[in-house]
Amino acid sequence: MAHAQRQYAAASGWRGWLEGSLKEKAQATVRELAEGLAVAQGDIPATTLAEIALFYGYLAEAQRDAVMAEHGLRYLNAAIDKVGRASLPPSFVSGYPQVGWVITQLAGRLFEPREADACVAIDEALRAYLQRLPQPAHFDLISGLAGVGVYALARMPAPSAAACLALTIQHLAERAERDQHGVTWHTPPSLLPEWQRQICPAGYYNLGLAHGVPGVIAFLARACGVAAVSKTAHALLEDAVRWMLAHAGEADGVPFFPNWVAPEVDRHRSRVAWCYGDLGAALALLYAARCVGRPDWEAQALPILRYAARNRGATAGVRDAGLCHGAAGNAHLFNRIYQATGEPLFQDAAGYWYAQVFDFHRPQTGIAGFTPYRPEDAEPGTWTEDADMFNGAVGIGLSLLAAISETAPAWDECLLVSLPPR
Repeated sequence: MAHAQRQYAAASGWRGWLEGSLKEKAQATVRELAEGLAVAQGDIPATTLAEIALFYGYLAEAQRDAVMAEHGLRYLNAAIDKVGRASLPPSFVSGYPQVGWVITQLAGRLFEPREADACVAIDEALRAYLQRLPQPAHFDLISGLAGVGVYALARMPAPSAAACLALTIQHLAERAERDQHGVTWHTPPSLLPEWQRQICPAGYYNLGLAHGVPGVIAFLARACGVAAVSKTAHALLEDAVRWMLAHAGEADGVPFFPNWVAPEVDRHRSRVAWCYGDLGAALALLYAARCVGRPDWEAQALPILRYAARNRGATAGVRDAGLCHGAAGNAHLFNRIYQATGEPLFQDAAGYWYAQVFDFHRPQTGIAGFTPYRPEDAEPGTWTEDADMFNGAVGIGLSLLAAISETAPAWDECLLVSLPPR
């Protein structure tokens, strides 16, 4: 790949509104992360190398910084080289589609778009995978069909990507379960981690954005804009939203989305996070509403999001600063909602969670002072040292950068939360 071209995007209406001490802390932390990631050591996975490149690409654009652009290109080239030698899964997170998606994000930012030809090989590999999709297969954003679809949408209108998108929609339609409430997708026990299989021996219906039906809803809403698949995508979307709303619980007079639905499993309000709980699930509903023009869905999503915005402190269940289930993720999502709605409550919530990011900062630990908590690894969980986007330093850096710059954070398309500013 050639040297960085430093072609920066035009202003988009996005606003970096942090001020005062919070802005100063954010600027200092972004600098610290940039310095720490530049000397990252060890056997770094190809996907993490690509995510580091993504951070530097956005930092270069925000600061018009040629040195950061060169860092980004160096890490991207390393990722492309490594993905060609590694055996990676066809999942959107931690798989080869993720590297391809980062290439689409940085094309036009770090290099000429025509140099993104590596993605054609990824398209073809995904099409071959979809043509012989294993049974059972994940349907979700992180590991399954919805994630493959997000990658395909980023590559449109390339014919190879269009073929992948059509196959993805076809598989989702074929695997959908239909009942009186609408359509949904079941996760069988063979695809669950052991600790979840003990709780749900027959599998479950997942209501988290990362691993469940809300992620499919947000993906389908975006796919409705593609004429070739719009009819099928729209029909699935309507019935999936109906199913999700039918399985919401209610507490304190406000609906909530439990982590999952399964026999003999109690439903309760989850932590405040992107991956599971009200914030991510209701934001997926708001995102779908904006994509297809459904003010009734928006009216159902906003009260849940307002409740999530007020849910702070111990009841929020936040233990680290990461993007997936931490303070930086909450801050960025509330920032997105604020810039899309103009409601001061969401700006206040974003400011609260940005302040929490700095409370989780521990100098001389982890990467640039941040150590992620991974609740899924063990009970009660483990603390790790990660650079990656969803749990580690890259995601924190991208979230903070979005709060202090005018560069629109299109990178959050991978989270399916890219609500346009007002």
